Amino acid sequence: MKKTYLLGGGIAVLTAAILAGCNGNDDDGAPAAASTTQVTITPSLGKILGAKVIARNAVTGATLGSGTTDSVTGIAKFTAQKTTSPVVIEVQGTDGAQGATYYDEASNANVPLPATKKIRAIAPSLGDTPNFGVTVLTDLAYQAAVKAAGTEAKVNTADIVNQANNQIKALLAKELGTNSLLTPPTIIGKDTIVKNVITAKNAANDYALKLAALANLGSSENGARALDVLAKLSDDISDGSLDGKKGTVGVSYSHDTSSFNAALDSYLANYVSQMQLNTVYTAQVLSSFNIVNGSVVITVSGTGGGTGSGQDCMANIAYTGLPVIGSMTYKVCYSNFPQNAVCGSGNSTLAGLAQSVQVPGAAGGGTVTVNYTFSSVANCASSGANVTVNYAN
Repeated sequence: MKKTYLLGGGIAVLTAAILAGCNGNDDDGAPAAASTTQVTITPSLGKILGAKVIARNAVTGATLGSGTTDSVTGIAKFTAQKTTSPVVIEVQGTDGAQGATYYDEASNANVPLPATKKIRAIAPSLGDTPNFGVTVLTDLAYQAAVKAAGTEAKVNTADIVNQANNQIKALLAKELGTNSLLTPPTIIGKDTIVKNVITAKNAANDYALKLAALANLGSSENGARALDVLAKLSDDISDGSLDGKKGTVGVSYSHDTSSFNAALDSYLANYVSQMQLNTVYTAQVLSSFNIVNGSVVITVSGTGGGTGSGQDCMANIAYTGLPVIGSMTYKVCYSNFPQNAVCGSGNSTLAGLAQSVQVPGAAGGGTVTVNYTFSSVANCASSGANVTVNYAN
């Protein structure tokens, strides 16, 4: 990381910019409107009706657009601002008489999706006419990305997002092949005649079958098996691996076989048979649907390294002796701060910043004093910093 940021000649530039800003014109015209795009979101725990869907910038937290899943199709369509930053898609339950519901395939019933429940996906960006699926598996990828980065705001590169989505796909949905984990699945509702909808093997249908089988691994309490299996899969991967355990303690998946892997194979075969899909999804085809025990390892590179601590580092800079204005304060936030790095003068990368520098053109070669103090902040996006700098050793 360059230590000369806003030091030496940089202060003169900053001062000139401040003075120019004081005398600037106010009639430069309104800023150009943000570019927008039409977003299509296909969430599935089974068909979800009446749920709120929000797209937000992962780094800043700003809402880019929102909508509601249709009462017939279960799909949400809305206009959103484009961004090259990673984007979180969040499907939120709603309460009340007209509250959100989802079709629980294990219990064959529409059950409430309360406001306390949500499923998420994370995408590398929001470009032209995006079409994303949001499922139990995309929520696991979201969790993996956030854990690797430290906070949602630190999921700031497409690389982190793609690693998370690809690793969850490799463990739990390898049948998708080259298709993304964000592929919209075929939606199954209470009134869907499955054999009339799933008539060929493709990524959307493969995804629907895997989700139907996964739902059976959840508890039937309150008729909310799909949400229960999400909670259990979240516990399973919380220690960095998919192995049926959280640490050394087994996760209580709902099955009576030797392993949850074997149970899922059995549930999938039974579902295909019951829905009369055997001519398309033969035993040979289903053999590629097995899940794989393994680790979730996401490398966060080029950002200081290490697992995020959930904190960024703020340098509070006080300038005295500036021409004309005398003194001012400025805040520089260092993002992607490593877990074990010191947010202070004891950090060798940040050390030695407090110093006096000469400002060219100041009367008598005046001296400007620059004093730094450091403090940890939750994240740079909401810290009120004047500028954010990517920390790098």
